[in-house]
Amino acid sequence: MKASKPLLFSLCAPFTLSGLSLAAELSAIDADVAVVDFSGQTFTGPQPFTTTTNNWARADDFSGANFSGLTIGIGSGSNNANQPFLDAKVANADFSGVTFDWAPYVHQSNGLRVNIFRQQEPSGTQYSGATFADSVWNITLNSTSFDAASSVALFNDGSGATDAATATSAVDFTGADFNFTGVGAATLANEIATIFVTNLGGFDGETPIGAFFDAEFVNNNFAEFDYATAAGLQIDLSAAGWQLVGPGVPLPATIYWTGTGGATWDQSTTANFSTNFEASPLAVTDFDSATATSGKAVFADEYFDSGSKPVTVSNITVAAGGVDVDTIEFTNDEVTYTVNSSDANGIKTATLISFTGGGITNFTGTHAHTGDTNVVDGYLTLEDGGRVSFAPTANGTTNRIHGDPDAGFVDLNGEIFFDLSGADISAGNRWTPIDVSTLNELYGSTFSVNSSLGAFAESLEDPNVWTLSNGNEIWTFSESTGTLVLSFITYDIGTPTTSPFDQSANSLSNTGNLATWNFATGYNPNIDASDFSGIDFTSLNELTAIDFSASSLTGAGIGNFSGSNFSGLTLDLGNQNNAFRGDDFTGADFSGSTINVGTGGGGNQPFLFATIVDADFSGVTFNWIPSSNGDGDHRINMFRHDPVTGTAYTGATFADSVWNINLTGTSLVAGAANLAFFNDGSGASDAANAANAVDFTGADFNFSGTVALGSDVGNLLITNLGGFDGPTAIGAFYDQAFVDNNSADFGHSGSSLVAALNAAGWQPVGPIVVTSPFDSWAAANGLDGSPGKESGPSDDPDGDGSNLYEYFFWNSDPLVAEAFGSELRGVDASGAVTGDLVFSHDRPVDISELTVTYQWSTDLVTFYNSGESDGTSTVSFATGDTGTPANGHTPEYESVEVTASVTSGPVPAKLFVRVSVTLP
Repeated sequence: MKASKPLLFSLCAPFTLSGLSLAAELSAIDADVAVVDFSGQTFTGPQPFTTTTNNWARADDFSGANFSGLTIGIGSGSNNANQPFLDAKVANADFSGVTFDWAPYVHQSNGLRVNIFRQQEPSGTQYSGATFADSVWNITLNSTSFDAASSVALFNDGSGATDAATATSAVDFTGADFNFTGVGAATLANEIATIFVTNLGGFDGETPIGAFFDAEFVNNNFAEFDYATAAGLQIDLSAAGWQLVGPGVPLPATIYWTGTGGATWDQSTTANFSTNFEASPLAVTDFDSATATSGKAVFADEYFDSGSKPVTVSNITVAAGGVDVDTIEFTNDEVTYTVNSSDANGIKTATLISFTGGGITNFTGTHAHTGDTNVVDGYLTLEDGGRVSFAPTANGTTNRIHGDPDAGFVDLNGEIFFDLSGADISAGNRWTPIDVSTLNELYGSTFSVNSSLGAFAESLEDPNVWTLSNGNEIWTFSESTGTLVLSFITYDIGTPTTSPFDQSANSLSNTGNLATWNFATGYNPNIDASDFSGIDFTSLNELTAIDFSASSLTGAGIGNFSGSNFSGLTLDLGNQNNAFRGDDFTGADFSGSTINVGTGGGGNQPFLFATIVDADFSGVTFNWIPSSNGDGDHRINMFRHDPVTGTAYTGATFADSVWNINLTGTSLVAGAANLAFFNDGSGASDAANAANAVDFTGADFNFSGTVALGSDVGNLLITNLGGFDGPTAIGAFYDQAFVDNNSADFGHSGSSLVAALNAAGWQPVGPIVVTSPFDSWAAANGLDGSPGKESGPSDDPDGDGSNLYEYFFWNSDPLVAEAFGSELRGVDASGAVTGDLVFSHDRPVDISELTVTYQWSTDLVTFYNSGESDGTSTVSFATGDTGTPANGHTPEYESVEVTASVTSGPVPAKLFVRVSVTLP
């Protein structure tokens, strides 16, 4: 209920203010769903007034109400004031002169709802007779998008007129003025205007019954509605069924040069007007601005007697002052026109020039005309000394000469001129300025081609082809095809050059069929300024190898090799430090290639800082001698990244790659920069993209030289490419083949390698079946489980009282009684004086299946465990360095050094030690 005096009304009846003598206030309007009758009321204020209420004035009846001259503020530009005047009745309401300061509702981050005066169930009559004449609409668009297509529903009930008989009842927008501001003004105003024009338009048959508009409405709004001219908006309003009040703005017209009365022009809608455009160039002022703003200028020989002398038309300039002449047409069958230029400008308009009637028109002088020329029916001759211009822009886009293949004839004896300042400079772009498929063209002996970059030269090999070289660009015009083509210089890999390479502009060739391309001498661009993206190096004839060993690969800039194809080639990086530094190999294909790196002294940090996202190194053979610091120590830092990003290897695959690493030194150089082999991580940053981790399934590492360092390299790789996101492994991918290939090279048994990989967060692919060290030893010693060859850890096939796990520990022959293959070896007995006894023995590298206990005794009767006391002294054991086993069975076995120390009490006169091996 909306009355200020509710006792005057029934609580059950609709609220009615009609007939009251007091003026109503805008503040009396709210958003309640109940219908309030404000019909006939005059609203007086308050002023200024602003509402941020959703559905303000919902369903109320404002029939005949008077809002004239008020300022109504609606919304603050956020999520408020949605759907003002929703379902309101405004028939015969007066909103003339009202200023609407409206910031449409913004639905959170989804966009605008532009829906004032929306009807949920349109009837077509809710606005009948309403006037918004001279209203001002200041609309602030605080978003660059709409909430949904249906969100633009302003005045969706139509014009208020339902047929020709009620056309005079259409809503009146004469003189109305729309102004758009805010972030969405540039992109959304035209769409809002289009829907507004559509919603308030309409026809009954051929009769327009849409809203009323006038010239003032058109002039106020054509720019705001994103039209180039007022005439353009007026044409669209009329096309939508809006009803024009008054004369409107000048529209396009056709004007004819009659050739009589001192070169008069005749326009059917006005009296004749004339100009002597031979003495004074035909310019914008020749078109009466009161009656014509655009249209067609026609030279028609119907105004000349048969046999008249040729007519010379000079200096046609239609290009300024806002006048848009769509077409200049020459219609002739008896009169020959000569269009010439005495001031080197000729026809300067960018409009269409059309030729009909079968007559002859000659172009002489220089014409800067950049519109199309259409020879529909007749003859167009470009005389010797004459020029026509073309302005190519985007690929395939240019003005052109075209026509009818049966009736259009063109003789080109002068110059065609290309303004290339706006052309898209991309290899392979082509334009068709002379559309030979629609013409009968003839090139004369005086024909020539020129451009803003210089004159074209006629080809010696083909006189129908004209070429121009501009740096790397090659421009070619073909008379036979009428096309202008842009290409770029092709670089031959056997020809030295230092120019940067741009794959969008250049191409490579191998005319000499080189098998090995020496990049330094055969082609050595500055890689840091070059774009080799997408280049298929494998397509260069018989090329099998690229020698980068003396090339400039180490600059800090980024060479672009993304998407390049090196598959199957041999790439020799030689002794270069920082080879391919910072370069981009995203999506590059190296599959099946061979990459040779280093000779032992140099070759430091190959692929330093390189990006290899989604690159394919599957099946690559890396022959790598890591660089040395000069002291025989190695830097293991291929594919090093600094700073670490965690994304440099995302999606890359090294599946089935082979790594032949020759470790000629004696140790690895310490420091993060030196131990940076794949230090950027697996490429997966969390569990959600774990599938993007680098792939090492099937990879095979082989170490030569100081093979003992292989375990250090392997452990470095395992650590750097591991990772977890909480409990989820996100490290590199590995499989059974990886384990089988590398357990020995990495200094592991199969099971210990799997354990190390899993502990680091590598992701297994497929089932991983690992034979335990004991089972491997048993199988190697012929224990197959048959009688006399029992194979369980607690079995004793030779019956000597020693279980198989003891034989396994000492690497003894399990089928020969009392035959132990290893023993305790004294290393330093002098320590007995100070309480230290050092000894060594062989043992399996993986002793996870056994419990090994060191014990001591002074009498060989009673033995004590490490750290236990006999009541007088206490002895403790500590394991130390490992090395090559005495039995030579590497890598399954190792030698370990053990120290027995008297940690308290006196040093015993005699000290015996033993090793106890049991099952857990």
